[in-house]
Amino acid sequence: MNPTAIYSKTGKGVQEAGGKTSLLSRADRAVLAQIDGKTTFADLQIKFYKMEVDKLEALLLQLDKAATVEAQLPQPASAMQQVEMRHPIEG
Repeated sequence: MNPTAIYSKTGKGVQEAGGKTSLLSRADRAVLAQIDGKTTFADLQIKFYKMEVDKLEALLLQLDKAATVEAQLPQPASAMQQVEMRHPIEG
C-alpha cells in the first residue's frame, strides 16, 4: 500500500462513520472516522500505531472494496513547482 495515498470517505462512508448503519465494528468505524480527504495511509499508521500494519491495510482495502472510502495518489509537483520549491522566487 502506498504510504502517501490520501483517503477520503464516500457518501456511504460518511453515513457509516456517523453511525447511520452498523456494518462496521466500533474499532473499524474509529478508523473510518479519521479519514478526512487529507489523511494518508502513513498518517493512519501513526494514529493507530497499536493496530498491526497488515490489519490496517486489510481494513482500508475492505473499505475501498465496499465503496466506503476511496484512495487518491498525490499529484507530483510540476517542473515549475519543483524549481520554485528549490529556488523560491522573491519579489
